[in-house]
Amino acid sequence: MEPLAYLYVKKGLPFPVGACVALDKERYSLGRASKDVKPDLAFVHQCISRLHASIDIIEGKAFICDLGSKLGTEVGTERLRPHQPYPLKNYDLIRLAGEMVQLQFVYAYAEQTLDLNLDVSAMLDTATDAFAIDMHKRSCTVFNKPISLSEKEWNLLLLLYERRCQLVSTEDLIKAVWSERSPQANGIPDVSLTEVNSLIYRVRQKLKNAVKLENVRGKGYVLNLKV
Repeated sequence: MEPLAYLYVKKGLPFPVGACVALDKERYSLGRASKDVKPDLAFVHQCISRLHASIDIIEGKAFICDLGSKLGTEVGTERLRPHQPYPLKNYDLIRLAGEMVQLQFVYAYAEQTLDLNLDVSAMLDTATDAFAIDMHKRSCTVFNKPISLSEKEWNLLLLLYERRCQLVSTEDLIKAVWSERSPQANGIPDVSLTEVNSLIYRVRQKLKNAVKLENVRGKGYVLNLKV
């Protein structure tokens, strides 16, 4: 089935920060792998129970359930009672075993959508006090501090900045950022939505609230410099 939501890894080896996991089936298990237990999302820290928690998709909504783990599961500041499902909301922070694993839950296409008939010329700006970009030096500052960007993060940000306040389709984004990959029959490189979402998430994290990187459901993305 199509992913209903995504989990983004903020902390949890062996996954890198910003790794994106698509919730594309009715149950997704979280835990620590062993010879006999193979969770869908397996962490290596010994504090994580083998079957620590599960996320269930029920009638279009997501619920998390602690499976009797030794050190518990938290959503936000609330510790879950074992074996009792808890409804997840957009951008909920999930913690396993205290601070050992941190995951952010996001429903697919949860970001605020835009009115495409909006007069974008009224929104156009070239810089803000919080955000500045130097295309020649390939550098960017957020709240007057330089941020480190990988090549793909830079290429994504540059494309969106050059077409700021305009819709950039997901197809155009993939062609620009993953140009090294061989195109498919439709001319678009073979890149999954999970890869796109993971990259968007990492860039959003680095931009903080200096600018707004918005998703237009089923169409693409818009970088709005006026927050």
